[in-house]
This record gives sequence, structure tokens and C-alpha cells, in this order.
Amino acid sequence: MAKRGGDAEHGRIIRRTYPLANIRILQEGSTPPELDGLASVYNSYSESMWGFKEIVRPGTFAVTIVDDDIRCLFNHEASLILGRNTAKTLTIDDLAEGLHFRNPLPDTSYAKDLAVSIDRGDVTQCSFSFEVNPGGERWTTKFFEDGDDLRELLSCKLYDLGPVTFPAYTESHVGLRELRSVMGAVGMDLRTLAPALGRAEHGLELRADDLAAIRESIDQLRGLLPPEAGQGPESGDTGGDTSGQGPSVTLLRRSLELAEAEFIHL
Repeated sequence: MAKRGGDAEHGRIIRRTYPLANIRILQEGSTPPELDGLASVYNSYSESMWGFKEIVRPGTFAVTIVDDDIRCLFNHEASLILGRNTAKTLTIDDLAEGLHFRNPLPDTSYAKDLAVSIDRGDVTQCSFSFEVNPGGERWTTKFFEDGDDLRELLSCKLYDLGPVTFPAYTESHVGLRELRSVMGAVGMDLRTLAPALGRAEHGLELRADDLAAIRESIDQLRGLLPPEAGQGPESGDTGGDTSGQGPSVTLLRRSLELAEAEFIHL
């Protein structure tokens, strides 16, 4: 069964990270060292992401590598450019097994340092930035035994590729640990809520358990607010006075109402 249409991430730049198992530094004689390998592997399922797994089909990047201006960057940093296809310093080929690239490293200090870091095993991952073209994805609901949906990438615009020190998703791991701790202290479970919010952020259809998790979280957050004036245990005491809280309490209360209206009453 196909998922609802609409290209959930059309117009959104996305990053994916892969191990550098297929990437190496090549050097022959006095020629500059080259990055050589696969930036994306075709027909290989990703790990679960927000209730779906992703697979890149052959030909997904066939048009963009011919028509578009693509860079090879270190850590996605424009100031750490390693090559560019329009300058013929980056060569990208659409092969049966995946997206192959070859990039002679420039004679710069950061490129020389990068070559050493890759050889030493300090840099072990590659990432690429892309955007899904209109009609460039296909969804199948509950394709996997664990209930995950399948997302097939069929046509995408490529912006850049190259080695990275950290995969994109780990940049927020410290913040996620702190958030999980705070939520746990008030009886909320980030592990349950995060997939629901991830699917909502990516424009995916919310499931019944997503709605239940969001509803429960909204109720728990609402329970942390001081009662509105006249609704406290004793309406005459200061328990219902939120004047010391300022407009932030009112704003939070209104935000929760809007969240409930957006997610629950669809």
C-alpha cells in the first residue's frame, strides 16, 4: 500500500551519513593524494528513522551529477572545499553499486591534515546533502515486520558530499541526553515521543500511538503549569495567581492548546 502523496521532504535539504568503509586515500608517485570511494550505497536499507527505513535506488542521482554544481567538502564546511565537479576537480559517477566519487586533494594544509586523519582512522564517515525532487520518492506503509514504513529515494538533487568527523545526527546527542533527563524527572518518556515528533517534522502520517504519545505529553506538560486564576484548590488564595509568572505561563498554556489542536484534532 502506497503512502500518502505529497513529497514530504521536497524543498528540504537533508543529510545522510555512511561509514568510510568504501572510501580510501589513493596516491601514486608524486601525484596529489585522492579521495576515492562511494558516497552512497544503493539498494541498502538504512536504520530505522522516525518509524521508517530508507533505501536509495540506482539512478537517484543520475541527473543531478550531470546538471548541477556539486562540491566535495570536509564537514559540510564551505571554507573547507576539497573539490567541485564544475571545476573538474571532483568526478562523480553513477555506478550500479552506488554513487562513486574521486577527488584529488588540493595543496592546502587542511586537505593534507585530512588525508593523514583518514589514513589513521580518525575520520571514518562520509556525508552528503541532498533534496528530494518532486515525485522523487515512493512510500510503502508497514513494509517491515517491525511496522516501519519504507521510503524509496528515486530522484534527488545533490548539493555536496565528503568526509565528516561526526555524522549529522550526533551533533544533538548531548542536548538529547539532557532533555531525556529533564523529561524523565517529570515522568515523560522521550523515547516514545521522539519518533512521533520526528514523523510530524518530516510531514509523515501520524499513527494512533503517535497521537496517544503527543496527547499524553501535552497533558503532562499542562499539569506542570500553575492553575489559572479562580481554578486553584482555593480560589481565594495565591495558588491561582500566575501574575508572578508573567505572560510566559499564558504563552505556554496557549502553545499547548495550539499543539493539541494541531496534532490531536486533525
